[in-house]
Amino acid sequence: AVPLSVCAVTMSLLSMVDVATVRNSLLRVNFTKESAEYFLLQYSSYTDLFDGLLDELKFSEQGARWLWGAYSGYALTVFHLPIGMIATLCVSILPVIAGNLAKKNMAAVRKCSLYAADATLFAAVPAAVLFFVSSGDILKLLFNNSASEKMLALVSPCLIFICMSQLFSAIFNAAGKVYEPFFIQLIGMAIKLLGNIVLVKNPYLNISGAIISSCLAYGFICFAQGVFLRKTFDIRFTKKRILTPFVSAVPMYFVLELTYQPMCCIFSNDIVSFGASAFAAGVAYLLTYSLFSESGFLTFLKKAGHSFKVEEDVAVLGKYRRVSICTC
Repeated sequence: AVPLSVCAVTMSLLSMVDVATVRNSLLRVNFTKESAEYFLLQYSSYTDLFDGLLDELKFSEQGARWLWGAYSGYALTVFHLPIGMIATLCVSILPVIAGNLAKKNMAAVRKCSLYAADATLFAAVPAAVLFFVSSGDILKLLFNNSASEKMLALVSPCLIFICMSQLFSAIFNAAGKVYEPFFIQLIGMAIKLLGNIVLVKNPYLNISGAIISSCLAYGFICFAQGVFLRKTFDIRFTKKRILTPFVSAVPMYFVLELTYQPMCCIFSNDIVSFGASAFAAGVAYLLTYSLFSESGFLTFLKKAGHSFKVEEDVAVLGKYRRVSICTC
């Protein structure tokens, strides 16, 4: 319990430092006329706090606070909804993995971990695609404000990295390995803080620099924990197992892009239109996933074809043996 508490406190302190770093970096952004005009094209319609930006070429304290609030108060609030739901899966597998580790049943540990990874990717990838394509619609429905539309779309890939890193951390915790993922997360937070300092000061990036640094940091954490998981438990993720959710998300992306406007013409209610479009995209994702997954229809046909060929070879071999016996 003590190592876990120390890790939690340390990560909380680093999160506070992260917030302070972003806000201070926003106040140090030096704009040019061109970069200021580019920024105003994106946000001037949502607030009048940036009316003096072309004259001062710097954020006011109120403007920096508004920009951070738009990101943390709106985009991140929506962003963390699926993360909280998927986190329950990570908690639920802890007793199963711990029990199998106590029995030294490594085959069951690997099988359970792979199934949990499949379920995590299965849920996280379509959520990320939904945020990327329909960020403005989601924010309008929930808050009647789409100022954070580009922020939510830009941070959407990070959803996959965070969900997978949560799963990997849960597996390590079940095995009693607390310090290894902690040090990996510590390096990831260092990457994030360094990215904030360097990228947020870019006038063309500003708050987007904090989002990019988050994606880089959690991408590193996810990759490093996956490598360590493979070395520790010999858990190997096949290319098909990883790519299937992403391949299945391609038709989902096009369905979302192509069906929302027609749904708005059919239904007068925005919530119903968005729900119908999201439902159609979800059906497209499920159908494609069922075709290409390792337990899907195409894999079944491939195995069935292989079995049929084996039976045919056996039948031919038996016929050859009977002919040979008769000849003798």
